[in-house]
Amino acid sequence: MASSPDSQPAVDQVRAQDSILQHIAPKVDYAVMRCAGRVPWEVKQLDFAVSDRGSASMPGRSGTDVARRGERLPDMDAARPVERERAVPVLTVLDLDEEARFYARLGFEVLHRYDGYLVLGRGDLEIHLSYWEDHDPSRTAGVVSLRVSDAQAIYDDLCSQLEQDGCLYLAPASGITPEFWDELRRRVAAGIPTVRLHEIEDKPWGLRQFSVIDMSGNAIRIGHRIRNV
Repeated sequence: MASSPDSQPAVDQVRAQDSILQHIAPKVDYAVMRCAGRVPWEVKQLDFAVSDRGSASMPGRSGTDVARRGERLPDMDAARPVERERAVPVLTVLDLDEEARFYARLGFEVLHRYDGYLVLGRGDLEIHLSYWEDHDPSRTAGVVSLRVSDAQAIYDDLCSQLEQDGCLYLAPASGITPEFWDELRRRVAAGIPTVRLHEIEDKPWGLRQFSVIDMSGNAIRIGHRIRNV
């Protein structure tokens, strides 16, 4: 059944989301398996692997040789590090190197680099970036919300860096006017390096928060809690 004109934007959005998932899913699975000291875990951490029959093999010696000498194999379940459960956002971007430089302003460093894929980290925070040639900042950009201990310090440091680089375009907390958008379009059309930073403020939901837009149009919201609501 054909969709109505009113439903077409929703249909387009679902199709765009499906396209993103089909593009990044294999890279996400690979990166999650390979990054953060789990590459693969059995080989990198303990330098041995356990087969599906439960026997063990180690470089240069078989499980039989180990058993014959009376050696005790490592207990994988006991040695495996317990990892805190968490969600890791994956954003599609147009230029991985440009985005790596952008996120460095927020204190993120490149932890792992794969073909068309970056793993970024800042303390306990982690963001994955996936190159996608069909990424459209106006239609397929994402949003990430980060909780930190001091959003004000990050905001002040980011402001300073963007001012020094001559690319700061500040969106006032008092509200965005049509003139703001007109000037932003003019800067982009003229090829002027521009990073849109939304002024930090206390939000009704109990966070002191600001937003910054990366070079592919993804919005990064950063805040710390100031009160319980």
